[in-house]
Amino acid sequence: MLEFIPLQPNREVAEKLVTWYNDPSSAHLIRLNRREKPIEPVTLDEMLSDLEPRENFWRYKVLLDHQMIAEANLMTNPLIFLKDPDSTAWLSLVVDPAHRYRGHGEKILAFLEQEAIRRYFSRIEFGSFANNTAAIALYQKSGYHHFDTVEKLTWFDGEWIDDWRFEKRLPQTTANLLADSLAGLIHLLKCFQMPQAIELQEQLIHFRNHLDISAYQADGSLNSATIKPYLTKGKETIENAIFVSLRHLSYQLLQAYKSGQEVKVYSLQAPPALLSALAKGMLIKLIDDIMKV
Repeated sequence: MLEFIPLQPNREVAEKLVTWYNDPSSAHLIRLNRREKPIEPVTLDEMLSDLEPRENFWRYKVLLDHQMIAEANLMTNPLIFLKDPDSTAWLSLVVDPAHRYRGHGEKILAFLEQEAIRRYFSRIEFGSFANNTAAIALYQKSGYHHFDTVEKLTWFDGEWIDDWRFEKRLPQTTANLLADSLAGLIHLLKCFQMPQAIELQEQLIHFRNHLDISAYQADGSLNSATIKPYLTKGKETIENAIFVSLRHLSYQLLQAYKSGQEVKVYSLQAPPALLSALAKGMLIKLIDDIMKV
């Protein structure tokens, strides 16, 4: 049985990872190469630096019979996602070459999905180089689907290789519905070009790092009066309505979460279009559509 524990960086772990990342049979499949020449090996110093703790990066050692056989990671970085940046986690894993093709990948993915839910994410996105056919088969078997392509991202063996982006929607909980409603509010405030968007985004990252989304407190200074100068002329009514609805939705979900209640989306009080978008993981798209009208 596999065991998952938080990875504490040390020289022994770094040396093991350097060996895996430099493995000649797979280095080109798991590491980005932006130069038209053979990929440079990872050095021990580079690996030690990469292992330094980061607030939005969660690393796990995967153990089998008390021996480390893989590294599994979750992270959030809104700059790298193609969709729903504030609702999405990025996953990655690397397996000891001696333990590949033994069915561990599916179990590692299942663990990372549960960790993502625990940290209030509702969606996973990641990239896989198009020539990594074994990994792609694993992802598709595990319910991920290819939704976009970043062309010519990495170079190998005389040609540029595309990066296939995969995604999967995770089971909805009161906690990640609350996080999604806050992500929608963040996106709306960014559309308004309000500085409070960054403050709320930083709060959400903090909640995920410390597993304390119940600490969210609505900023009382953020209301219909304070957003008024940022609204689009001629669209004030509809933009204010979506803002008020999102605020009320997040308040309902916060109260449900604090009381330990698992809610069904359509039991919440909000416009039907908003609830439908939340249930389908399309809240950001709905906001974008409204802002384009």
